[in-house]
Amino acid sequence: MLAACTLPPVNPGFVSTVPRRGGALDLGLQGGAGLACVDKCSDGLGWGSLHLDPYLTPRLSVPVEGAVTDLGGKLPAEAARLGLRYRYADGASLGVGTGPTFVLGGGQYGATFDVEGAVGAELGDVGAVSIALRPTYARGPGDFNQALYLPVELAAMLELGSGVGLTAHLGGGAGLVSDPVRDETLSKPGVAFGAGAGVVWRIESLSPTRSGSSVNATGSLR
Repeated sequence: MLAACTLPPVNPGFVSTVPRRGGALDLGLQGGAGLACVDKCSDGLGWGSLHLDPYLTPRLSVPVEGAVTDLGGKLPAEAARLGLRYRYADGASLGVGTGPTFVLGGGQYGATFDVEGAVGAELGDVGAVSIALRPTYARGPGDFNQALYLPVELAAMLELGSGVGLTAHLGGGAGLVSDPVRDETLSKPGVAFGAGAGVVWRIESLSPTRSGSSVNATGSLR
């Protein structure tokens, strides 16, 4: 949710920290709005993001994520992320990720590199909660197009049944961005915060039907 320059990261979203069978998949959609403060708190921001988290093994997954961020009515910035997430304990995970960030039509592009830590808990038939921290370094062309972000996001999921849940998100963060006008690297501090909502579908397994022409998906929160 911290997007104080034109090279924003992908927000963590809801993170499932519980080991599940290989072949499971979490699919999440999220949107929200907030405020970014660099020099002054005048930049409203909005975002939408997509989160796919397929499990390779019960503890290891490969999240694939994308986000679009609109900062203060400027050209929307896009970002994508490919990561690894390992659940080293029930309710806790560590991960890394990287991906491109760019402004279509604006001629700006770069890449992000991050580490991630998350903790969470299942709440029985009610749903689940997670909190994720994702320190991120963003780099564009030139020495004065860099940023450091420290975003954190709290997400709560309310189960609706069949693995589908509604999510509420609250997050923010702090960071440093470069000032190309003054030729200064990572010299301007900034903060951002926001709130959003979304939906998540926790698919327990994807298996071919007998005819092999389609897949069956069974959702489960446990």
